Amino acid sequence: CKASKPRLQDLAETSPLPIGYAHEEDLEDFLDVFVKIKAFPTYIVFQNGEEKARVEGVDFEALEKMIQANIPSK
Repeated sequence: CKASKPRLQDLAETSPLPIGYAHEEDLEDFLDVFVKIKAFPTYIVFQNGEEKARVEGVDFEALEKMIQANIPSK
């Protein structure tokens, strides 16, 4: 979502987890087959190729909680 992009970029710079993004038009087959995207934006945490958590829609509070909950233990 273009409106949320600046805040997402800020979050990516400070996140303890690496954050990447993809646009739906670039990954149509991937989205349908592997991650079953139902809403845009959708934020997903993957670990070892498996989905561990997901936030659908623009909800930065939930996104920040998801990131914090998935920081690997040292």
